[in-house]
Amino acid sequence: MKNAASRTTIGIPVYNEIRFIERTLRSSLGQADEILISDNASTDGTSEICKKFAENHSEIKYIRHNENKGAWFNFAYTLENSENDYFMWLGGHDLLPLNHVEKLKNILDTTDAVCAYSNAVHLTEDYVFKYFYEYGYAGELLSDNPAERVFSIIKNLVDCTVFHGLYKKSILIKSMGDAYNDTYFGSDHGILGEVAYNGKMQLCHNTIYYRTSPRQDENDTLRYWSRVLHSVYASQDNEMLYRPENIPIGICFTHLQTAEKASSCAIDKGRYIDSVKYTLSMRFGYNDLINKYIEENFNIKSVHRIKSISTKIKDIAKILLPESFYNFVKNIFHTACCLLQEKKNNMR
Repeated sequence: MKNAASRTTIGIPVYNEIRFIERTLRSSLGQADEILISDNASTDGTSEICKKFAENHSEIKYIRHNENKGAWFNFAYTLENSENDYFMWLGGHDLLPLNHVEKLKNILDTTDAVCAYSNAVHLTEDYVFKYFYEYGYAGELLSDNPAERVFSIIKNLVDCTVFHGLYKKSILIKSMGDAYNDTYFGSDHGILGEVAYNGKMQLCHNTIYYRTSPRQDENDTLRYWSRVLHSVYASQDNEMLYRPENIPIGICFTHLQTAEKASSCAIDKGRYIDSVKYTLSMRFGYNDLINKYIEENFNIKSVHRIKSISTKIKDIAKILLPESFYNFVKNIFHTACCLLQEKKNNMR
């Protein structure tokens, strides 16, 4: 492992990745002095491949869980149990080029950045080139002003390959906040906003992260998203129907929390708040989306998410949102509590 980045852990959360995991693991060998695989009770032979790699390579640690606890548990587990100062996630179907981690770590060792990341090449499930993604707003993430960095994430983040960058572990844990116990689909957006608030994020131009997109070409888009979201919320009732248009709810609220903190660093706080409000509205159209979220996809976990952020959001909403929308948000919390009580009554 002469090229392995010292004091660095690669976390690989996996579930049923038999078609991809061998290539993924081979691409990670020699890149870090700890490779931690967290297996969410795979049933397709992924476990056997991982075990064999762990037996033959001392840097690999393999943990298999007895049941599928959801994707976010798997991600959080690798971070919580890593033993080094630097950490990155590698998707169980993605690939790293030679010396990728070493190049990212060199940035963290020689600059004041807290996260180093690369541009991305996206591949099909058969490893055929789809497109190249370049972070054209990378310069904004190097601003000395936290408000500017956070706003750049809110305004520009679409491709989340940056989430697979290399972090200073202490900063990543700080940025995670309550995500260990209070997750929502799209939480990587919220976490990246917090990372940007906590420090600079620097693009490395001389390496690439390769992302595959398994099964995203399914004809039935609704079926695809339903399956993906059920894998995230493994404990949810099977009758729940998840839809992709509901994703922005948690993202919007988390961005609002981060923006509220960052606004104290803005040169013109009023203009900053107006920009955040307008950008969230344009990007996510949250009024209609929140209505749909309550009407179509209400469940116990949704209420817990809403109640856990309600106090903070009410304070932020007074600052960031028009009075009409603030009242609308209050009505959502009231409706959520009523629906929760109704569901409890029906379960008796």
